Amino acid sequence: MVTSASPVWAQDSAAAEVLFREAQKDLDAGRVEAGCAKLRESNRLDPAVGTTFNLGDCEERLGRLATAWEHFRHVIDALPNTDPRRPVAERRAAALEPGLPRLTLVGTLPSDAVVKRDDIVVGRASLGLPLPLDPGPHVVVVEAPGHVDRRYEIDAVAATQRTLTLELGDPEPEPASPPVAPHSSLSPASAPTTPPSAPQPPPPASGGDGLTTAAWVAGGIGAAGLVLAAVAGGLTLAAKASVDEHCDAERLCSSQDGVDAAERGAVTGPLTTVGFVVGGVGAAAAVTLALMSDGEDSAASLRLFPGGGSLVLRF
Repeated sequence: MVTSASPVWAQDSAAAEVLFREAQKDLDAGRVEAGCAKLRESNRLDPAVGTTFNLGDCEERLGRLATAWEHFRHVIDALPNTDPRRPVAERRAAALEPGLPRLTLVGTLPSDAVVKRDDIVVGRASLGLPLPLDPGPHVVVVEAPGHVDRRYEIDAVAATQRTLTLELGDPEPEPASPPVAPHSSLSPASAPTTPPSAPQPPPPASGGDGLTTAAWVAGGIGAAGLVLAAVAGGLTLAAKASVDEHCDAERLCSSQDGVDAAERGAVTGPLTTVGFVVGGVGAAAAVTLALMSDGEDSAASLRLFPGGGSLVLRF
């Protein structure tokens, strides 16, 4: 442990004495800023009442009224009532007090908020009190977790009082979300697959539509049968005329033309009959189905048997 008689203390005390003397030379020469800087260092190395009193005088000359007033108060607190220097310090402090700027900090802040004035933390007990400060610019900052610092810049004027209401800064912005991948994170093997749906059959036609279609089909078949009957009938008549010309009543023909005509007639004659039967039945079925197309669902089908010369309509 270092004692008052140690070499380290003696070295600090000697340095403080040198700084004090050099400070007096600067002050006498009007170099107030340089003299105050040396007095502050001297008082840091070896605090003394005389140095503190001279530092108060130096700070007052620089216009730092609250700092000078604080130094004179320290001298008053350090000296007994019988010390002749104490009344001088009391007069100097009393003369400065009316011109001190004062700032009162108020506001409802959470317990984890920190208030700083010129980078010095202001304790909770100091809030709401008119505290003295030096004239000139000052910065008050409110810091709180989750909030941006709220900064106040003020300009203190001598012999004025000001109240500053403190508030929290804006909430800190939320961190940016990571970009979303443009494709699914599922691998092809693990990605769910949906089986392709089977082709759906077309919806069944309504009863009316089915019958209407069947009527058109029957009508077409009937028209084809009538056309067949007309063509075959014409050929049959031509063959009969040629047979009458070249053959007798016993169908004995005198030329090959008569024989050929007889053979053609044997073919076209039955076709004419079939054509008329198909045409008649088809026309009748078409009319019947057309009349039934607005009724109940029906299934119609046509079957034609040319060999038997008949047409069957089933529904």
